[in-house]
Amino acid sequence: MKNIIKIFTGLILVTMVSSCSEDVLDLEPLGNSTESTFFSDAGQINLALNGLYGVFASPSVEGLPQSVFMENMLTDNALYRLTDDNDGLRALSNSSQTPSSGFGGPYRNYYVAIGRANNLINNMEKSIDLIEPAVFNDIKAQALALRAFAYHNLTEYYGDVPYIDFLPKDPLEAFIPRSSKATIVQNIYNDLDEAASLIDVSASGNERITLATVYGIKARTALYNKEFAIALQAADKSLSAAASQGATLYENYEELFTINGEDANEILFKIPYEEDFRGNSFPLRYGYRFGSLFSQALPTQNLVDAYPTANGLPIDEDPSYDPKDPWSNRDPRLRASIVIPQDLWGGYIHESHRDSLETTRFVDGVATRVVNENSRSAQWPAGLSGYLWRKYTHVEQAEQNIGSGFIDFSLMRLGEIYLIKAEAEIETSGNLDAARQALNKLRERAWAGNAFPEITESSQEGLRKILRMERRIELASEGFRYFDMLRWGIAEKVRQEPLIGRVLDLPSATAASIPNIDEDGVVTYADRSEYDDWRSILVDGVVDPAGYESRLFGNWQNAQERNFTAPRDYLFPIPQSEIDLYTSEGFELSQNPGY
Repeated sequence: MKNIIKIFTGLILVTMVSSCSEDVLDLEPLGNSTESTFFSDAGQINLALNGLYGVFASPSVEGLPQSVFMENMLTDNALYRLTDDNDGLRALSNSSQTPSSGFGGPYRNYYVAIGRANNLINNMEKSIDLIEPAVFNDIKAQALALRAFAYHNLTEYYGDVPYIDFLPKDPLEAFIPRSSKATIVQNIYNDLDEAASLIDVSASGNERITLATVYGIKARTALYNKEFAIALQAADKSLSAAASQGATLYENYEELFTINGEDANEILFKIPYEEDFRGNSFPLRYGYRFGSLFSQALPTQNLVDAYPTANGLPIDEDPSYDPKDPWSNRDPRLRASIVIPQDLWGGYIHESHRDSLETTRFVDGVATRVVNENSRSAQWPAGLSGYLWRKYTHVEQAEQNIGSGFIDFSLMRLGEIYLIKAEAEIETSGNLDAARQALNKLRERAWAGNAFPEITESSQEGLRKILRMERRIELASEGFRYFDMLRWGIAEKVRQEPLIGRVLDLPSATAASIPNIDEDGVVTYADRSEYDDWRSILVDGVVDPAGYESRLFGNWQNAQERNFTAPRDYLFPIPQSEIDLYTSEGFELSQNPGY
């Protein structure tokens, strides 16, 4: 029984407000009595609620939100130069993970949230006569929605998991078996429906759960579980509630992901960051190589080629696409999301070609030539793909050589809800006109009021292809690509394609360098010879004879080693530490297949 008292992990974590303190949140295992917790006023209950919100603000890997790090490490959207095997992610990227090495962070973090939610939901009932009914109901609604959100994330990572919504009276009651994902999803719906009936419908703001967020969580959960009719109904309710809150699509797509856009009413729910309190590492990981910034997470050519032309067509379907001038006449979201070679960014002309030993720096409008630290010939490692993320990179912090960023990160925004509605309409063969309208709203916003290539496709198959392209580019670097790969069943196809960088010799580029983009939006290359595909890496001016495709180099994970074992890798392994804890107390916790 000592393990139950000592281990603060998984199911045995819960946050409670100490009965002898009004302003201290204590972490206690479920093995200790939690039924004695008594909230004497709304202030104490709000304190517990803030502790619950805090869990969703804290999960990160190398200072990036978990889902964003995974998009950079485990999908075709980005490369990530990982300096060590952070929480098993390198193993996950090459399909060598085990229950002992696999990514256990989500399991730990979301059960902390569930423990805190259970403590609040179950114990606040004792204080019902001390709190104004409307306030009581609103707080309970938020706790129910956050518990549902935690279980949604848990089941997407691990599938079947133990489901607990009560406070154990005895430590051994915490050792419950896994419930099926389908059962948990129904419980998620139940929590969200109850939350919708209790929440203050007049509440607004994006640092707390509102009615629009409640229905947004339900819509996302239903979409991920292919319950498209439920997803459609919930998305419509979320859009209606958002409109009542005054939410609209922010007019400037690029600005939405900057300091100026972090309070946009398009954002329904976010992680707040604030200087001297809590920051993120977007400038450090996403920034250029000048100063002491790392330039670790970098968009791929695969993603760049997924952006359509200015005509709204995939580049392999538009005769006007010029491989010698590949970044011109493209969807505006390309340059709004990604720094392209020759862009002025952070005071420098971004030039990632290995032969560009110098570049131009602008200080107070004065241009000077400086050593180009974005060229791998000048500094290694640098220029790993030739591109930089613009989204969420706090450029002012980067210019000051500060690795911490303070742009709030959106967990849910109106753009996603429109995409959920469009996909649900398409997959139910429902109102395809409504699907087109939802997608065209996003395109219209991207073109910022200018003439835009309106979607006119009328077939279900054609709209599905457009939808998958639109989700990838609209939500790039927001943490959705990994889950989309899984739920569309394309992960093994995506992860077997090498990730490559920019074309080096643009004047010699030919039609052979134009990739094929299939019905799932997966980009493949018949001829990669014109791209920087790591076969001749220059280090200190010397060609690496071994070639980048054959081994790890400079602690950066070779794209060729991103493998995927289906069907096993569609789920993470249950952490071995949790299974061992169950075993030590005479209980059994089953493992996911293949591990």
